[in-house]
Amino acid sequence: MPDKKRLQVFLRDCGLGSRREVEKFIAQGKVMVNGEVAQIGMSVDPDVDSIKYKGRRLAANPKVHFLLHKPLGFVCTTSDPYGRPKAIDLIRPPVKGLFTVGRLDINTSGLVIVTNDGEFSQALIHPSSGHTKEYVVVSKDRLPSNAAKRLARGVKMERGPPAKARVLSTKARGTRYEITLEVDEGRHHLVRDLMTVINVQVEKLRRTRVGPFELGGLGQGQFVRIPRAEVDKIISEYKG
Repeated sequence: MPDKKRLQVFLRDCGLGSRREVEKFIAQGKVMVNGEVAQIGMSVDPDVDSIKYKGRRLAANPKVHFLLHKPLGFVCTTSDPYGRPKAIDLIRPPVKGLFTVGRLDINTSGLVIVTNDGEFSQALIHPSSGHTKEYVVVSKDRLPSNAAKRLARGVKMERGPPAKARVLSTKARGTRYEITLEVDEGRHHLVRDLMTVINVQVEKLRRTRVGPFELGGLGQGQFVRIPRAEVDKIISEYKG
């Protein structure tokens, strides 16, 4: 959950005056939070909320980092010419400059990292960092007997250079099969293309992990903040 503090404390920490003085500013209607007149005693999250005094924002747009469970039907772009719903718009309250770290196509659900921090994004997705991704494929087709070895060695693709994947598990679920895969790269449609090569038809595709971050029990459309310590660790390891 976001770290919140009393508005008076935040205003005092910004140097606007003593706690009693800033309470007077709030009572006079000089403080706005997310476009609305603030109230004495309310709690705010300085990393997310827009807090203004006499029209001046009191903090620069902070760096924020979220784990989001993207539902089907949402696109991972900052703008869309067709007006389709965007994954970044699921983050509430809105934060300026958000983008997704890598993409999931509109027909794939699962874990997406949302941030406005370019340094963190680079550290997470750069090949030298070695962060893998995990997907669950749902299909009516059983995984062919030699498919795991073929994928581990690498297979020729219809689009682009050869690619590899590690089959972590296969499970029967009624009339369907769940195949869990781990891949090293984030090529567009990579998992779907790999399944095509081994003659497995994808009915559903869900991403469950990106590097050290897991989807876990996060519900569709829900998001949580990534702790600052975990963000710093990713960046520190990338810098070496």
